[in-house]
Amino acid sequence: MLNIIKFYIPVFSGKPFKDIDSNESFEESKNMIKTKKLFISHSAKDKEIVDQFVNFLSYDLGLVAEKEYFYSSEEGSGVSLGESIDDRLRSELNDNDCLFVAMFSRNYFESYACWFELGVRWGKDLKLLGIIIDPDEDVQRKSINVSKDVRIITYSNLINKSKVRQEIQDKVFEHLEKQNSPKNGEYSKFYDEFLRLVREHN
Repeated sequence: MLNIIKFYIPVFSGKPFKDIDSNESFEESKNMIKTKKLFISHSAKDKEIVDQFVNFLSYDLGLVAEKEYFYSSEEGSGVSLGESIDDRLRSELNDNDCLFVAMFSRNYFESYACWFELGVRWGKDLKLLGIIIDPDEDVQRKSINVSKDVRIITYSNLINKSKVRQEIQDKVFEHLEKQNSPKNGEYSKFYDEFLRLVREHN
């Protein structure tokens, strides 16, 4: 496992507001007011599966790319050509109030980028929504270990319990502080396609 990277966290001066000059107060304001957003942590090798999950978020739950979620593999709103992937991932996690949505799989735990993202998540103590999309027992064990005391959605529950979709939906809207979707509980071809691909994942 990679060593967890130490990240710089700004320390405020503690001076009364009237004593802080305009530039300093502006910088502090930027650090204190953060956009609530989902960060979809995944392996690029699982893109076909995760694409359908993101379609569920976008088309069924009405979330807006870039504004309400970041998905690095999404064409047009992910990491741009020539952009540093590490810098962009760090920026998204540091500059926003993120719900860290981890799509755990064998590919996930073999990915440097995923361990990098987990390191940021641990360092900033971000809220976690862990979803296991792989039936491998070692993946189940690793997922539970990296999640520590946070309850995650196991592979078995994901594919067998219909209420899991609602659980995911509720956690997403709770974090974004939005009213629940008017499509609450309706059939979703994207979520069903997501589950179909998860079941075929070997």
